[in-house]
Amino acid sequence: MTGPSLLDLAVSVPDVYYAYDYAVDRGALSLAEPYEVRDRFGSVVLATIGVPGGTRHTLVDRAGYAGPYLPGYVPFESW
Repeated sequence: MTGPSLLDLAVSVPDVYYAYDYAVDRGALSLAEPYEVRDRFGSVVLATIGVPGGTRHTLVDRAGYAGPYLPGYVPFESW
């Protein structure tokens, strides 16, 4: 394996805007400001912050979404 490995941890939060601002104000690295993704099932708000050691935390608010996971995902049926 070459180069550092990257871990992306998805964290469900009730308010991505607040969680993002709180973390960045306290030293987290901003990797992606809050943004909205939508499809026919509703919308999801996402943001990404970085912490020491190379771990990314993707903040996720699915409160306004009724789809399978995130916009664009299709549930797995079978092998």
